[in-house]
Amino acid sequence: MADLSIIGGAKTAGAPSAVAKSGQKLVGSNFDSFLKMLTTQMTNQNPMSPMSTQEFTAQLVQFSQVEQLMNMSRSVERGVAVQESTNLLQAASLSGSDVSVKSEVVEILRGATAFDMDVPAGTSALRASLFDASGSVLARSDLPAGTGPRSMTLTPRMASGAQFPDGSYRIQVVGRNASGIDVVVPTTATVRVSGVERAADGVKLRTATGSVPLQDVVAVK
Repeated sequence: MADLSIIGGAKTAGAPSAVAKSGQKLVGSNFDSFLKMLTTQMTNQNPMSPMSTQEFTAQLVQFSQVEQLMNMSRSVERGVAVQESTNLLQAASLSGSDVSVKSEVVEILRGATAFDMDVPAGTSALRASLFDASGSVLARSDLPAGTGPRSMTLTPRMASGAQFPDGSYRIQVVGRNASGIDVVVPTTATVRVSGVERAADGVKLRTATGSVPLQDVVAVK
């Protein structure tokens, strides 16, 4: 296992539409079944002992409730579609911009990688670990003490001393809180938005490291 060399320090600082469609399908199915049952019951009732007014009224009330549920389901689906379109248009304005996103993925370029983190007060003994795609630890390094928003730049080295190849890696920063318990410190990465897309679980931003959910954006540079 190799060490991560530090060259930089601190600085200040889904699927709703699917649910709606599923609900509408279920309510619509129940509505059709209810109509069939009601008409069959009325057609085959005993003329000598017809359905009571009270019972018939109760069934009409159920009929009205089912119809209201269908209308509500349609309204929810339309509302979700409008919200998704609004989010897509808003996200389109980010195309070509650099944004900070919640991410454990960092890019090594020309031997160095940069990331931001917001260290909670009372956290000490910070250590960064670099992982490959299989989850194996490639390098570790102790980080300078400090809390609050911080920017770090690391130059990871292999055990042989050679630089790591450029590419995407997973990084994790762990610290110790005031109670002496190890805690993961969330990291953010700066990525450039190349486009936007609507996915089944919401609007996503296309970046060099893959698609990023719009809700993971924490800042626009």
